[in-house]
Amino acid sequence: MRAILEVLEGPLAGRRIEVYPGHSISFGRTVKADIAVPGDGYMSGRHFAVENTGDILFVHDLGSSNGTFVNGNRVDRSPAAAQDMIAAGSSKFLLHVEQDDPAVAADMLSRTNTMPRTSFGGIQAAAAQSLDRTQIDQNFANQTRVITPVDANVPQRWPGFGQPQTMMLDVLYSAPGNVYAYLNVLREQLIQAYVEASGERFLPLTQSLLAGRVINSSYLVELPRNSRLHNVLLKEGWGRMWGVYCSSPAPLEQIAGQLRSFATVQSGSGVPLNLPLADPQFLRVLLASLSPTEGIAIFGPIRHFFLEAEGGETLYRCTPAVQGVAIETLNLKA
Repeated sequence: MRAILEVLEGPLAGRRIEVYPGHSISFGRTVKADIAVPGDGYMSGRHFAVENTGDILFVHDLGSSNGTFVNGNRVDRSPAAAQDMIAAGSSKFLLHVEQDDPAVAADMLSRTNTMPRTSFGGIQAAAAQSLDRTQIDQNFANQTRVITPVDANVPQRWPGFGQPQTMMLDVLYSAPGNVYAYLNVLREQLIQAYVEASGERFLPLTQSLLAGRVINSSYLVELPRNSRLHNVLLKEGWGRMWGVYCSSPAPLEQIAGQLRSFATVQSGSGVPLNLPLADPQFLRVLLASLSPTEGIAIFGPIRHFFLEAEGGETLYRCTPAVQGVAIETLNLKA
């Protein structure tokens, strides 16, 4: 069962937001919420959430100042059904329910995040260890299989791109679904300007203190096949560790929620750890150390992560698998 919230009134009017089985999406005025509605001054920072258990939908008020309403009734936690009207701040959402193909629904449910954050040994190990780049790439090389390029010598499919970029784009868009870039502004501050000028859908994911002011330090941006961002990300950013890529049938908001949920974890001793998931070097360490259960939880609705090796000469495609994470490699050296 898939829930779809159609925004009828408010700053996001016209948008449709999907909530997959086993997931919960929060709404609010600030980026602390999975879906930020900054133009709604009557919303709280994190106002309400919609939870999809796979069998039942729930609407949760998150301690908002002005309340959350389902069909005109103020609620703290309430079951919800198709055609229910949810009101929060000056925004109104109409709830739709769609029954997915059973095989697809089971697959999505199997990928839901059910593990407590503090139990992730792989995360704690990756966050605690220093990043020996040579050793990281060697460890990855020892457990990968090779991706066979598809018509690598026919670059006309991607006009304006050379053979390495064509090979990368073929792999990124080889499966149905959406492609996303998770970009680290701390690696290149122009990323914010590139993203905001691109016309693509994006969400800020994390914030950091830089030169005495708080900035958006990472962005998740949706990349359609014809995105103008390909030019700057692949021709200028590749090889400079600007970020990581992923693919999924899930919408932007769902992927943002998944990545945010692992941006900060607690160590076994209770110390908060901020995880630089937009750093390809860190993510390589993390993915290589995950158990199968941890892999399923980290990936959630994400089908693949795509990472660069130091120097950008190799593309890694990482997929959750029985043994933890399956790793494939594409040699981009032409």
